[in-house]
Amino acid sequence: MKFGIMQSPLTNAIYVGRLNKKGNEFLEKHDMSLEAFMAVVNHIATNMEDEGNNTVNISSEKVVYSLTLTIKDKVLSDE
Repeated sequence: MKFGIMQSPLTNAIYVGRLNKKGNEFLEKHDMSLEAFMAVVNHIATNMEDEGNNTVNISSEKVVYSLTLTIKDKVLSDE
């Protein structure tokens, strides 16, 4: 069973779901936009390479992306 993740150009949602055998279509999908975004934020915050400059490097086989981020924690009130 294959799983996929994609950003919809129509709705801007991030979908996660099971793919067909060719891997080119969803058999079922779920909007996981918030969960995907929070997972990426937590991953970046955990793997920050230069905390003073808020820099993280993400690489693939061909490209290295260097991201500079400002991460601020904000506690929401219980009210």
